[in-house]
Amino acid sequence: MSPSSRAPLPVDSSSASDSADVAVGDPAEDTHGTKPVLASAPGHARPEVEIDPTPALAQDVLALFRGPFADVRFPDVDRASLEADVIALLHAQAEVEALDRALEDARQVVKSRSEHLLGSSSRALAYAKVFALGQPTLEDAVGRVRSTPSEAGAKPRGVKKKRGVREATGVQLPIRAPVESAGDTDVALEGELAAE
Repeated sequence: MSPSSRAPLPVDSSSASDSADVAVGDPAEDTHGTKPVLASAPGHARPEVEIDPTPALAQDVLALFRGPFADVRFPDVDRASLEADVIALLHAQAEVEALDRALEDARQVVKSRSEHLLGSSSRALAYAKVFALGQPTLEDAVGRVRSTPSEAGAKPRGVKKKRGVREATGVQLPIRAPVESAGDTDVALEGELAAE
């Protein structure tokens, strides 16, 4: 039996909010005037999110159930259940955003500690160079330390060479502009041969 063939059940507004523990006031507009703002009971507050993940279809259906279908209740779905589903989705989105912020904070800590380690390593290398003076074995060992990734063609650790890509060897031939006619080609070649 399809939802359209079932007779909708009228909803008592006091029992609808009790059944889902969500009290819904009149829809209000957000600051941009595009999305309705949900009102909810304490404990089921609409969390603040940077990105509202509510699908467009759900937004349109909610608008129906806040408007002409506000007093209509189907056996498994009504305004209160839809509002509760939106709140659950927004809580999940808020959790994702909090984890994203925590991850970004952790990345900043890694960057800061990496910069600190580079500074410490540079000072240690400077001390080692002074200490190794006059000691060939130590000077040789210190000389093999890469003080910058670009020294001696060294690649930074973690960068892998692509497989199957050969590095160019030999001389690259110059690229010339296309010649407009065959007569111009003969003149250009004669000029190059004369220059040699």
